[in-house]
Amino acid sequence: MNRRNFYIYFTLILVTLLFYIDNFDNTDSVEVSATNSKLTLDATKKLFHEEIFYKLSKLGVEERHAQPSREQVQCKSWRPTHFYPTFYTIKKLRRQLWRNDEICSKFEVKRAKKGQLPAVALASYPGSGNTWIRYLIEASTGVFTGSVYEDRHLYFSGFLGELADWSSGETIVQKTHDFGEGNIKKFVSNNKIKAVLVIRNPYDAIISYHNYIYGGHNGFAPKKDFKRQEWKLFLFFQVKNWLSTIMNWMEFSDELFIIHYELLRKEPVPILRNLTRFLGLTIEEDRFKCIQ
Repeated sequence: MNRRNFYIYFTLILVTLLFYIDNFDNTDSVEVSATNSKLTLDATKKLFHEEIFYKLSKLGVEERHAQPSREQVQCKSWRPTHFYPTFYTIKKLRRQLWRNDEICSKFEVKRAKKGQLPAVALASYPGSGNTWIRYLIEASTGVFTGSVYEDRHLYFSGFLGELADWSSGETIVQKTHDFGEGNIKKFVSNNKIKAVLVIRNPYDAIISYHNYIYGGHNGFAPKKDFKRQEWKLFLFFQVKNWLSTIMNWMEFSDELFIIHYELLRKEPVPILRNLTRFLGLTIEEDRFKCIQ
């Protein structure tokens, strides 16, 4: 096992233990013998997949209402704003996140000059808070975030970098849920792959994604959907996708900054400050005072 695989193997073991602690306290105990320490990387992945699938499939319906990840960060006098410009005017636009606050209203979010910034993936499994984190990154850096999807719904919701060419160098990070090797290697910039990987507890992420598919951006899937056979089929594939997203971005990235969704909710400012450094931008401390 080479060094990279060792780190991945170690991370899987650690993450698995954390999920046992956080989620299995009130469930039947699981014995782990000493011989399990000799598990191969593939065997560890298989064990992880089986345990997550088993626990999710046994959840009661009332437990499956994980919040969708598109939540609002608590900021001073934050108000959602909607823009309806035509595409050709995007370069002239500025976004004010705190327009009702006397101090914070001076901070704007704008587009970088074409070719100014390297491509940096903002990768995650769907339902992990990618869109919310984009808001935080724009608030912290003052630069638009982009996406490989060109989602006009998000554009009209205020993410004005959404329609920009993701590889144009005009946005600070680019949202993606892709995890195939070929898709990851499209992010090569300056002979390296640089990425920010968002990881959310798979229980909440997978249920949030399911709720998004069947209930919309901020809704919940009907309870009856969890009783159908398709629910277990959905779980089978999505647990694999959640794990593959993490494994592949860890394996193929040359520079990787990992954000744990749960930790970011508790203490956003220290993480965002380190992320700004990782992205190579100058830190504006006054911006962080506007993020609670």
